[in-house]
This record gives sequence, structure tokens and C-alpha cells, in this order.
Amino acid sequence: MRCALFLLDTHRTQIISQRSLSAELATLRRHARRQLLRARDAVGVSMAALRFLQRSIRTEESDRFFGPEAEAAAAAARKRKRDVLE
Repeated sequence: MRCALFLLDTHRTQIISQRSLSAELATLRRHARRQLLRARDAVGVSMAALRFLQRSIRTEESDRFFGPEAEAAAAAARKRKRDVLE
């Protein structure tokens, strides 16, 4: 894709001056558009997956600090502290 865009940019004036290349340019444009749409969809899916993973990791982290296990551990620590003080 990069190579085709480089060649088009480099030889733009010669390509524009020849009417016979208009069909090839239209085909190239359609092909490039399809490829770009595929790449954009792939990036969109990847971003959605990363956001999902980020949310699930944050949920797990918050559960670890604020979930029932954390409350039980805090209660056990308070009990141990109380037992030591008595």
C-alpha cells in the first residue's frame, strides 16, 4: 500500500496526463479503500478488546481491595490486633 501511494505521488503529473490510466486508478482506489476499511475494522476490534480487558482488570483489582475477602481479611487483622493488645 505504501509503495503504491509513493509511486502515485511521485508520478502524479504523468498519470494525470494519460487518460488511459483512469480505469486503473479507479480499480486501485477501490482496492485501497477496501484494504483501509479492513485495517480500520481490525484496529477498532483490537481497541474494543483492549478496553474490555482494561475494565475486567480494574474490576478484579477493585474486588481484591473492596470485595468480601478484603473485608474478612480486615476483620481478621482487627481481631489479631485486639488479641495482641489484650
